[in-house]
Amino acid sequence: MHVNVHHVRYAVKDVKTFSKYLIHQLQFKPYAMRKLSDAAESLVLKHHEIYFILEERSIKEDSCNAFCAGNTVYPVDTICDVCLCCSDIEGVLSRATSLDQHLVRTATEHCEDTYGKVKFAVLKPPVGNVQHTLIDLSSYSGTFLPGFNLIDASKETVQRGTVNEDHLLKVIDHIAFALPVGQTDNVINWYSHVLGFSRLIINVDEDKSNGFVVQEGNKGLRLKAISSPNTDCLDGGKLSKLSDLELPKFVLCEPLDDNCHSSQIAHFLAKHKGSGVQHIAFSTTDIVNTIYRLKSHGLNCVQAPQSYYDNYLKRFEITKLNYTPELLRENDILLESHMNVDETSNDVFPFYCQSSIFEDQITRMNNTQWFIMQVFTKPIFEEKVVFFEIIQRFQTSSGFGAGNIAALWRAMQKEIFPLK
Repeated sequence: MHVNVHHVRYAVKDVKTFSKYLIHQLQFKPYAMRKLSDAAESLVLKHHEIYFILEERSIKEDSCNAFCAGNTVYPVDTICDVCLCCSDIEGVLSRATSLDQHLVRTATEHCEDTYGKVKFAVLKPPVGNVQHTLIDLSSYSGTFLPGFNLIDASKETVQRGTVNEDHLLKVIDHIAFALPVGQTDNVINWYSHVLGFSRLIINVDEDKSNGFVVQEGNKGLRLKAISSPNTDCLDGGKLSKLSDLELPKFVLCEPLDDNCHSSQIAHFLAKHKGSGVQHIAFSTTDIVNTIYRLKSHGLNCVQAPQSYYDNYLKRFEITKLNYTPELLRENDILLESHMNVDETSNDVFPFYCQSSIFEDQITRMNNTQWFIMQVFTKPIFEEKVVFFEIIQRFQTSSGFGAGNIAALWRAMQKEIFPLK
């Protein structure tokens, strides 16, 4: 079985305003539209291989049962659906039903047009308002999905298969869920049983049972991560493998203490009215150029503490990779690297995330030269509950540097709680 993210769907109060943010500040392009009813539409925005569907959130139960729609009843702007391509929908539904039949929202159905047929079903993971629409595209040759009309079909035909220099963001690197205290292992067990996901290390200092903990006083968060297996998939009628960067990866975040209301995860749970998607990370191959260009279009990023760039060891680490602390500070970029392998050896051990053995992942990461560079945007909705991350990886499809995690956590704390 293969699984990968096809698109992410939002339910927001003002589609026009949110689409302007994505188009102007993150350089998404209007891609497709679909009429749901006389008053409702779906707008698809695209950046390279990243697809977002935007719909207005509802105040009453959805009357629309359209393919890849619904689940928009929510009191705040939110991510309501992470759509997954899946080659074994029946097997997934059977495993989900064995846990709880109420987690299957729709059994297997079909949607079709002149390009073929799409098999689909809807699944409810134990994560707040999030649902997964599962789709099987093996019998479909269309550009996007049935029912959607391309906004400029002629332009899409010309550009398909060509390299576009404006593709600053490549794919979704990971999606982070904010969860209540004590719920992480339940979510991991569900994804493991139903979709075959396995643990993915956050950091070499992570504890297998307790995860990776960031703490300052009585505030902080606990992180664990999971990834889907890298198995064969159909690509244009041929079997191929997804790259590690294309594999769905979910980061699970929970606060250390339910009573700590000045923690960003506790803030999310309160303002979002429950658990859900906290942030989406996009991968890039040149983060300095990407952030420089996106900032020129008005993207606002979270500033890391000045002390991060003033630290002697951090400055040495940055310059060793031929950057300057000033360049990274100007673009709000954090960097973490591991270069302590035997420099006399010509061997560089590639790191892949697909070992399900936790200890083996740590060994591989310790024996690999790698670096990670990260930037967080400021929260994108009024409630300050959802934001984006932009990440560049070298020789690691997993993990985050301990220093990056701590610095980003402190920066986001300051952004959400400026007076604390």
